Amino acid sequence: MPKVFFDTSVLFSAIYSQTGGSYQICRLVKKGEIEGYTTETVIKELQNNILKFSQKTKKNLESFIANHKFIVRSEITERETRPYLKIIVDKDAHVLAGATLCKCDYLLTLDKKHLNNEQIKERFTKAIITSPKKFLEYFRK
Repeated sequence: MPKVFFDTSVLFSAIYSQTGGSYQICRLVKKGEIEGYTTETVIKELQNNILKFSQKTKKNLESFIANHKFIVRSEITERETRPYLKIIVDKDAHVLAGATLCKCDYLLTLDKKHLNNEQIKERFTKAIITSPKKFLEYFRK
């Protein structure tokens, strides 16, 4: 069973649209067809983003995570991000650390600028970085 790490952008998209690939993958987690992972660090970032765009509460976010049966790792420490600071900008190092520490096969993100690009993919080999759309194409084969 694939172990999949969810970046903030994917969770944000899933919460706000039940028609996109991000939500479809969350449903696969809920059904037990894949293992979905994230971290407290991602969840805090997601809470901050939600507050910027909506009045959805922390409780709604926690309910979404729990209902979809995500495995949530503790917050990523500064020490745990250090190895990734040579690969990626500081604010996104926790994502690479999270995918590695959760021993995930895939890292899902919608962030093409900072995460899902060839320079990062060449340097980060612990998990396959991909978009929800590409992951679904692979998964459905």
